[in-house]
Amino acid sequence: MATSVQTSSAAELRNLLDGARVGTFSRKLSRLEHLPALLGAASVHWLIPWLPHSAESIDIVIGWGCKRNTRAGRSFASRHGLPYVGIEDGFFRSVGLGVDGDPPLSVVIDDLGIYYDARHPSRLEHILNDDSPTSPLAAPLLLERADRLIATVVAEQISKYNNSAPLAGQSVLGPQTRPRVLIVDQTAGDLSIEYGLAQAETFTEMLAAARRDHPNAEIIIKTHPDVVSGKKRGHFSKTDLRSPRERLLASSENPIALLGEIDCVYVVSSQLGFEALVCGVPV
Repeated sequence: MATSVQTSSAAELRNLLDGARVGTFSRKLSRLEHLPALLGAASVHWLIPWLPHSAESIDIVIGWGCKRNTRAGRSFASRHGLPYVGIEDGFFRSVGLGVDGDPPLSVVIDDLGIYYDARHPSRLEHILNDDSPTSPLAAPLLLERADRLIATVVAEQISKYNNSAPLAGQSVLGPQTRPRVLIVDQTAGDLSIEYGLAQAETFTEMLAAARRDHPNAEIIIKTHPDVVSGKKRGHFSKTDLRSPRERLLASSENPIALLGEIDCVYVVSSQLGFEALVCGVPV
């Protein structure tokens, strides 16, 4: 069996997608608003799974993250010697929630793996670990631009979802009388948990570790936005609270504003951990 074609750099990946005819076995993905523009592709076609397809009609095969339904696309690309590229929500995804139908305004494109899969390398890892003189990270202008963008993200309180208005000079949590520790919940069954080499019990262990490490702190458990919206389940509820120093934050507060009132963050594999680091909060 032929192996799927892979690129040697992020720049080559971008050039490969430029004006490409893209195929996917995911009907939902083929109908995703803005996707051709986000990819830089000429078109995105649905390859109906139960019909035969010619490799001559497409240039690249795509699939969504590590979902099980990507196997058909990976197999097709491998058989026909076509590049296979993984797609995921970008780190600044949208204004509203994806579960409410808001289309993504950014996507991650990865021909090696996907950033939340700890079992395999990803294009993002390769970029970050590249210490050669030709690495994009060796360019001072790029790093200066990154610093300016980080400052903008914090100042404008931009997050993965942005359906909560920025809070200027307002407190999310109220008066602080002791150190605050944030415990970040995630939706049950999320693939970033499984492929982050964690499981449901990891959340229980995380909360226990925070209680052990910070016996006098106020512990705040943040519910995932998809759970707040009523569309999914999380791992924590009010029954997990043990003392008056602990509370469940089940509201759609601006995450960056919230992090401005937190002293330490505990996460399993949530992006909020990355956002905390951007804000200078220990994780």
